[in-house]
Amino acid sequence: MTDHGVCACCGRPRTIIPINDLDALDSIVKPRREQLALDALVMNFPNFVTGDRMKQALYEDVGDQEPDDRNALMTHISKLRKKLKAVGWDIECSRFIGYRLVRLQSRRRAA
Repeated sequence: MTDHGVCACCGRPRTIIPINDLDALDSIVKPRREQLALDALVMNFPNFVTGDRMKQALYEDVGDQEPDDRNALMTHISKLRKKLKAVGWDIECSRFIGYRLVRLQSRRRAA
């Protein structure tokens, strides 16, 4: 996560997500790559994160060794989605647009 999007006093991402929801999202036990994906989604909430931008966030530390196929990214997103649903959140996937974090309640109201 880059420093420009982090609060100086508490170290949390600057976002419009309520603090109680951030606590719930932080409480999920997740591997490093899933945490990086969640950080990218939280930092851009409620907007979409493109697939290329998501891959860049997940694999910026490996440089040219990042996976070429999208299966690795989709695997991380799929595993993270299952964990997020337990705390009332989900990841909306839109083909050719990207991924975004959504509350489960808001998704039900819109449908």
